[in-house]
Amino acid sequence: MKLRTKLLLASSAIVLVVLAVSEWLGYRLTSLFLTAHEAKMASELDHGSHGAALAELEQGSHALFVRLAALHFFHAAFTVIALVLALNALWTRTVLRPLADLLQHINYMRRGTWKTPVPVHSRDEIGELTEAFNELGGQLTLTVHQFAAASKLSAMALLGQSLVTKVRSATELLRAAEAAPGDRNLDVSPATDPKHASVALAIKILNEIPALFEQEFKRQLNVHSIRPAPDVPSAPDVRAGVSHHPHPR
Repeated sequence: MKLRTKLLLASSAIVLVVLAVSEWLGYRLTSLFLTAHEAKMASELDHGSHGAALAELEQGSHALFVRLAALHFFHAAFTVIALVLALNALWTRTVLRPLADLLQHINYMRRGTWKTPVPVHSRDEIGELTEAFNELGGQLTLTVHQFAAASKLSAMALLGQSLVTKVRSATELLRAAEAAPGDRNLDVSPATDPKHASVALAIKILNEIPALFEQEFKRQLNVHSIRPAPDVPSAPDVRAGVSHHPHPR
């Protein structure tokens, strides 16, 4: 059962109970007044032996009682319908419409849109819930950005670890090749040997790669650490007459 149906049934039950008690009391008091008045008039007419007048009085009292009962019935029915409609409009304005906006925004968030604020209609508990939910949207956006940055840094760290391992392996192989006598020309000094110079340059470049990667990783870490939180627009205040922000479609 939806909240609208529950509120409508609860309002109708409260109105019916209150008006039933009120109408029963009015009906009871009217009946007692007519009975007492009829007994008084009957006692006065009995002394004068006016039988026809007494019968006419009884008939008039019965007709008056029927008209009063019908009037009470129509009054109660009109009052019940009017109160139910008024309470339904009140529930819709103060409870159902803010909750519908909040539910609609939750559905938008489920599809990934977290920056659009929910309009705040009042300062009651529902308004406070809406404001808290708007703040939650900004926090979720910031958390997602931080999670994406952490994922990127983790991927860079794993890639860098693998790259550093391969670079070190290649460096060790080049150093071993440099130290091996092989077919090196013994008449040429290592400082002037082109192959030896190329190997030394390759070793130097490979030794610089881990340091460069570590420097880039620290730079990325600093960038993501000092990045400001994403701006979340403030919710429009409907009570102050500010126009309603359209939700993203």
